[in-house]
Amino acid sequence: MENWKPIPEFAGRYDASTEGRVRSWYLANQFGERRRTHPRPLTGGRTSGYRTVCLIHPEEGKQWYYVHRLVLQTFVGECLEGQEASHTDGNEDNCCLSNLVWEHHKENEERKVGHGTVPRGERNGHAVLTEKQVREIRLLHSDGMSNKDLAEQFSVSPSEVSSIINMRVWTHLPPPPVLIRKSMKRKCTLCAEQVIDIRGRYAQGDVSQSELARQFGVSHVTINRIVHRKLWPDIGV
Repeated sequence: MENWKPIPEFAGRYDASTEGRVRSWYLANQFGERRRTHPRPLTGGRTSGYRTVCLIHPEEGKQWYYVHRLVLQTFVGECLEGQEASHTDGNEDNCCLSNLVWEHHKENEERKVGHGTVPRGERNGHAVLTEKQVREIRLLHSDGMSNKDLAEQFSVSPSEVSSIINMRVWTHLPPPPVLIRKSMKRKCTLCAEQVIDIRGRYAQGDVSQSELARQFGVSHVTINRIVHRKLWPDIGV
């Protein structure tokens, strides 16, 4: 059942409901201010994806307010220092009282991660790499490829490569598995036909560099250099 209560500090001009709605008793025109006989539901707008309504405060005048904060202030009380409003189901449209809590920023951010609403990785508008590329950078580095070569291949700065490798960014992606190598100076014993086969299969997109490295018994760096023609560039031309 939907319950209504006056929003604090608005002198009875507006009500908020447990269903996340706001209504107005306030009417102002050329004849002055008066209370409506029947309240008017407010539709409002959006700010940064959150529902908002425009209210006239008795002292501060006309301002836009977040609906979810108005509901919490009305039915729970004022926000304590260091806390913020949180939608427990991750849906910014759902401003029902049962879906709202005051909590600390860290708790709110952890909740967002659980909902998948944090713009991490490829969903971040500033990302220049894909998750697949980040995994490949870490894997190639773990197999001996230098930061400089990685930066050149993936068209990013060496500092960005360093941040990726040291888990300062893209932290939601797990680090690559530890590679156990018999020798750092192992010799590559591929023939021309195998090099051509590697390039052809990789170009078709049927197999990853990691799988090719496993199948041909060479390092990921070797496969990477073959497909980018930094190793045996004349074969297959």
